[in-house]
Amino acid sequence: MGSATSLVGGDTINSAFGFGRGGKVLQQPDEKKLQALRDIFANVDIIFIDEISTTGSELLHSINTRLGQMFPGL
Repeated sequence: MGSATSLVGGDTINSAFGFGRGGKVLQQPDEKKLQALRDIFANVDIIFIDEISTTGSELLHSINTRLGQMFPGL
């Protein structure tokens, strides 16, 4: 975890969304993992991504995919 992340009580993208090192959604997580992620994100209103210029479109797509898996229909 980076120092800026720890200062605000945050997390890295890969850790927060349960990605592997490459930041890719390789498969549908099991229901237990999805429920754990739903619980973590249940009261989240804003996802702040620091240094967005270093975040590629593939990682943004992975975030979108994971959110869709966590909260289908939203």
